[in-house]
Order: sequence, then C-alpha cells, then structure tokens
Amino acid sequence: MSWWDRVKTALGAKPRARTASKQTWRLTWHGATLQLVAPHGTFRVKAIDPDVQLPLSGLAEGTELLCQGVFDGGHTIEDLVVTSATLAPPLLPRTRSTGTPTPSSPAPTPPEKSVTFERLRAALDALESVRWCEGLLAPAKLSIAAGGESAALDDVAWLTAHAEPAPFGHAGETKLDAKVRSTLRLRARGAAKIGGLELARIVERIEEAFALDSHIDATLLDVLIYPPGGKFIRHKDTPRDPRQLGTLLVEVQVAHRGGDLVLAEGDDEHRVAWGMPGSGPRWVAFYGDVDHSVEEVESGTRVTLAYTLTASDRPRIDSTLAAHLDAIADAAIALVGDPAARPPHDELIVPCERLVVASNDRTEPFALATLRGHDGAIARTFERCGFDVSLIELVIQTDEEAEGFPETEEWGTYRLQRPIPTSLFENIDAVSYEDDSDTEEYGPMNIASIEPYLDGNGEVLEGRMWLVRRAAGAKLLYEGLYSVTGYFGNEAGDGFLYAAAALVLKLPA
Repeated sequence: MSWWDRVKTALGAKPRARTASKQTWRLTWHGATLQLVAPHGTFRVKAIDPDVQLPLSGLAEGTELLCQGVFDGGHTIEDLVVTSATLAPPLLPRTRSTGTPTPSSPAPTPPEKSVTFERLRAALDALESVRWCEGLLAPAKLSIAAGGESAALDDVAWLTAHAEPAPFGHAGETKLDAKVRSTLRLRARGAAKIGGLELARIVERIEEAFALDSHIDATLLDVLIYPPGGKFIRHKDTPRDPRQLGTLLVEVQVAHRGGDLVLAEGDDEHRVAWGMPGSGPRWVAFYGDVDHSVEEVESGTRVTLAYTLTASDRPRIDSTLAAHLDAIADAAIALVGDPAARPPHDELIVPCERLVVASNDRTEPFALATLRGHDGAIARTFERCGFDVSLIELVIQTDEEAEGFPETEEWGTYRLQRPIPTSLFENIDAVSYEDDSDTEEYGPMNIASIEPYLDGNGEVLEGRMWLVRRAAGAKLLYEGLYSVTGYFGNEAGDGFLYAAAALVLKLPA
C-alpha cells in the first residue's frame, strides 16, 4: 500500500482494489526482482506472482523481460504486481536527446541497407507531396440565389442581411465565440445556388495538382462574410465524411484590407492575400488536416465561398501518378522476391502523408477508405502486389520537437485503438499514459490520461522494420509535461506528443 493510501486508510477511506495495468512493461531482472530502469532512476515492482517468480530465478542479471500485471494500491511501477513475463526482443539502437546511447542488444544488419529495399524507398519518395494548390479564373460576374431571392455575389449588404454568426466545432460541440471565430455565414448555407462559377474547371485543376487516382466532388458548404474585425484563429476543418479530402475556398471579389488566409504545416507556411481584387476570382484548395487561419480584417469585407472536397468512387487516370505507382509496384515485387531484403517478421510499417478521417466514437478497425491523397493509392498498390495491408494510428512521444515525422530516435510509439479527442489536451498541466496518477510529490496538477485510447505497449518500433517516406507527416497534439509511468515526481519533464497514421504491410509468402 502506498504512503498516500495508508494516510487515507487511517482517515477511514477504503484502500483501492487491484486493477489491470493495461500495459506491457519492459523490466530488468536484477537482485532477484524486476525493476524499471528509467532516466530518472530505478524502481522495483511491488511483487511478482509466485508462478512467475520461480521460472525467473535462473535468469542472468540484466536480462530484460516484457511483463504484464495488476496495480495494487496505486498506479505507478512500484504498485505493480507482475503476473506474466517473457523474454524481451532486442531494442533497435537509438539515441536519446541527451546524446547517450540507449542500452540495447546488438542488432543484425538492418535490411534497409539492401539495394532492393532502397529501391522501394526511392520509388515512394519520388511521389511528390502537394498539400495545397491555388489558381485564377477568367473574369466572371458571380451571382447567388437563396430562398426565392437572388443578388450579385459581391452585394455585401444583401449577404449581410441574409447571414448569421458562424459557429465552430470544439470537442464535439458547436460553439459561438467571437474571440475564436468572428464570421458571418449565409443562413441558406449549402442550399444556395451560385451562378457564373466554373466549378468543374476548378475541380479538374485540383485533381491534377493533387495527382489523385479518383475524381473528387465539390459541395458548397458556406458563403462566408468577414466584416471589419472578422477572423478565425488557427484550426483544422472538422471532417464530415470518411472520404473527405479537404476544403476549397473561392474568392468573391470585394476589396478589403487584412483578412489573409494563412496555411501552415510544420515549418511551411503559405499566405493567401485576396484584399485587392485581381483580374478574376481566385481559389485555393488544401487538405483538411492542414492548419489554417484567417487574420483579422482591418477594413472592408472579405467574402469567400467554402466547398467541401470529397473523394468519389469514379476512378481517374493520371499518367504521372500511374507511372509512380508502377515503380512502387515493381520495387515491392522485387522486395518480396529478395530473401536477403525481406524485413523481420515479413512486416513493414510505412507512415502516411496525411492523417486519417475517423470519428471519436469509432469502434471498428481503421478502414483504408479513410486514407487521403496518395496514401490510399499507395495502399491499393501494395494490395495489388499481394501484400496484406492494414491501417493503424499512432501517438509518438519525443523529448524534442520534431520536424515532420520523427524517425526512430523517439522512445515511445503507441498504437491508437481509437482517436484521441483534442479536448483531452486543453487546459491541462500534464499528460499521462496511466488511467490514474498520484501527484502528491509534485503538487496539485490537472492530469489528462491518454491510456484508454492506446492499444499495445509502445513497442511498435521494436523488431519491426520502418520505411519512412520523405513525405510522411505527423501532427503535434500536445506540448508540455508528460509521464510514461504515471509518476510525476523527478520524472516530470517537457515533451511532445504527435499523432500519425501508418500502413502495416505484411509481405506475401
């Protein structure tokens, strides 16, 4: 029983019952017991089940084991009663942010050094990543019809009279807050009819720029009006369909100052300034997981049409994309036929370029249909080559902020069994992988646990071969204090949590 539990028991509270740890621990056999060797110290487990203790007695000192168990009286490693233990596979060599090599067993020469493997990597890297695209239309007079009325689309007075404050989605709720979004939207929304717009031409240009293997549909979502002071802080668009790709914005030519659209992904930023009308309407399209914001309008009115872009079931032939996919297929088939290049367990993990679209209440495994952009085309190419392809979502913990997708220097990669809602990371002091934490030694803290969303034990990297595409991406979920074990004493430290999607490719026999 922990010190805090003894205090509560003395005050009349009941001690906590045993609970499953829901985690696999990598522990070291030392001094006739099991210990967690961590950067902040070494911690002994509370006890070992007698049926497990006997087989361990003959192990050499320093042997590492994968263990499971139950918590007794608390939720830290020192409250763990080990109920099963198996020999741990060797760790992949990697380096912590301090520059100190992580202790590990010697690893065999990785197959990525083979020419066959590098051929597959090069074929995947040759597929260029496009996150946004834009264009200019011929001069046109746009009109709008809604509710039996019609007007020129640049008639700001008419639009404003038929508009309402635009809400935003937050933690599964629809909210109004001018500090976050100060925008008007046409009350008719997608039911309005837009005249004079070459929408089919825009869609064709987007398909060409993104090099998609299926046609896309553009559906009017909103007519947006930003008066002076109007803005929308940095955000991602809320997915409304598993096949949703992203958003198309079309300029309505009304002069204004300020109100720039800023697209951002990692260190890349793109500014779209439509304050001074050009020769014709301009447009910009971007994937839905790209961060974007609308800066405050200083004067005049910013008016845009917002369309949702969704992948259709209609196949599209793109000669450039087809050539790249053929090269990937040839390299994949060569990998299957080269015994020296086949990865351990005949399995590859290939991080995706974009996040998947999945609802917070999803209970089924991730479907390949939730992949966006080239990720879906790559998955289908491997399937045609006989690979068994599945999709996982990951949360990646690093000591330092990474640019794009972290390589294998990180020391915590967990599979997600369901999406982590963004609300979990708001207004908190710490993140824990445990379902409960004692924080008396660190002081009062507001802790959010991501443990219920995790699947597996953080060993996705161990014994598995990763092929990280140049275009692979990860999204920052949280920056701040976190704990792997749920203990927030000396262990507490700043870190970064990223989300990423990845393909798991099982090679055919």
